[in-house]
Amino acid sequence: MGKKNKGIKWEIEKRLEFIEFRLFWEGRINRHDLRAVFNISNPQASADFAKYQELAPGNMLYDKRKKLYYASPAFKPAFVKPSSDQYLLSYMSVLNKTIPQEKSFIGFMPPVGNIPTPGRKIDPYIFRTVIIAINNKQALEIEYQSMSESGRTKRWISPHALGSDNFRWHCRAFCHLDNKFKDFVLGRILAISNEKNSDAKSEEDSDWNTFIHVKIGPSSKLNERKRKIIEHEYGMVNGEISIDVRRSMLLYFINFLGLQEEISNGFKKQYITLLNCDEVRKAIP
Repeated sequence: MGKKNKGIKWEIEKRLEFIEFRLFWEGRINRHDLRAVFNISNPQASADFAKYQELAPGNMLYDKRKKLYYASPAFKPAFVKPSSDQYLLSYMSVLNKTIPQEKSFIGFMPPVGNIPTPGRKIDPYIFRTVIIAINNKQALEIEYQSMSESGRTKRWISPHALGSDNFRWHCRAFCHLDNKFKDFVLGRILAISNEKNSDAKSEEDSDWNTFIHVKIGPSSKLNERKRKIIEHEYGMVNGEISIDVRRSMLLYFINFLGLQEEISNGFKKQYITLLNCDEVRKAIP
């Protein structure tokens, strides 16, 4: 929000942002849209549109025949900074039924196809206990099923953060059995039996707190035209983009981009490549 918008009540501000969201992404909006999402009266909706016109003059025009407002050719966002990533995140939340569409700013849902992923079961009561333990700096005695160990094991862990590889969630924790910081997949925590105060310090988790500078560029196997396409798509500058990745998340990041074989000196067809492969390979914990 700009300086001129200071002093506006939060609930009015959200409705003005909603008006602008619809104007930007869908090109139009009417009073019914505003009333349906925010459960307000028709006079309040009219007042909100008048307020928007006051603070963003020239951004929208009214079609008397269709009884709707539409974005003018001179439209310039005044309340929100448009973000394709945020729009798609909201879209996927509705698509995956994380939030109902009527609670989202999105009205029109264009058809979309996405890769389905098997759900990873996370017990909500176990997850709740982990979140509270992180907040209260507590240790938990858990029953855990590890892929590298036979059977179930009991151990104390001190969780301090959550992590995701875009397919599954884990907690980052100090393992009092192995005496080191590790990742514990939330879906593999079978039970939590005890809790206590913890003296484990998250600042001592060097893999979590250290960021590796990963440089990515177009594959050298591509011709110049295709290289330019990839550079534009990824927003690369001078043929590369730099991304800071937590060292504890580095292998997940490499796997997500499909760059495993570069780390292992292998090769497979791909459209992007690591520009500092040796450095990244050495940094993987």
